[in-house]
Amino acid sequence: FNATFNKEIIQKIKNKDVIIVANKFDLLPKSTKVEKVVSFIERMSSNIGFSPLGINVISAKNDYFLDDLMNSIDYLRGDRDVYVMGYANVGKSYLINSLIKKFLHKEEDQISTSPIPGTTLNSIKIHFFDDNKSIIDTPGLINENNTFSNLLPESYPLLLPKKEIKPITFQLNNDNLVYVGSILSFEVIEGDNVAITCYLSENVILHRRKIDGSSEFFEKHKGEILTPPSKEELEGKEFVEKIFILNKPYKEELYISGLGFISVNKNSKIKVRILKGIDVIKRYAILGN
Repeated sequence: FNATFNKEIIQKIKNKDVIIVANKFDLLPKSTKVEKVVSFIERMSSNIGFSPLGINVISAKNDYFLDDLMNSIDYLRGDRDVYVMGYANVGKSYLINSLIKKFLHKEEDQISTSPIPGTTLNSIKIHFFDDNKSIIDTPGLINENNTFSNLLPESYPLLLPKKEIKPITFQLNNDNLVYVGSILSFEVIEGDNVAITCYLSENVILHRRKIDGSSEFFEKHKGEILTPPSKEELEGKEFVEKIFILNKPYKEELYISGLGFISVNKNSKIKVRILKGIDVIKRYAILGN
């Protein structure tokens, strides 16, 4: 949400009639309730002073709640065209193809899809509605501060989850840290025996080790054991350190832009060392754990 619904897109849509479509619901753990996700989006939207006409949580890939989305569009659009806006890799083109196949009974994709930003170079108009109005696919916006913008396309298949995310939990004391590929590491600097749960692509390597000797380990294994990214992608890259205080009573978590999020089970202070240019954001927990 934070990587794709930021100030740039809000400026473009603030005076428009908008339905927020939260795609890829199938990637969240099966125990996740739609109501939790809707509540999270309502809270985040309220925090930035934005009021959508509706919120639809869907999976375009698995045909979750596409009928509900279509009902919302039909009810709210009046006699207007519908524009689909969003950032790269949120599944805009995939969603439109899914709607076309389901409701226009087409067998083939009408719009090309790709994880590489810039595949949709111009707006694409699809005559869709009975009143001759269209769904219009717009070029994906680029967020310069997320993981994809700071790595090469060869790493994209590793960053994007392909199936339901299986949370992985580490019990950390002050002498441990966890590497998330070679993208970042995190450690607890205040708090004891803190359980940190990672929600990430299954292809991102997680490695826990003692802090003592960790710098030497990282220099030896970055881009090889610790992937993504590759060693070549890391050449010339800098890392920065950030400190976060997480308050469990307020159900806070850390979101790594374009990559995933981590949650904690108790109040703690966390140090994150991350590739320069990638946002780390403290936010209200999406799962409300």
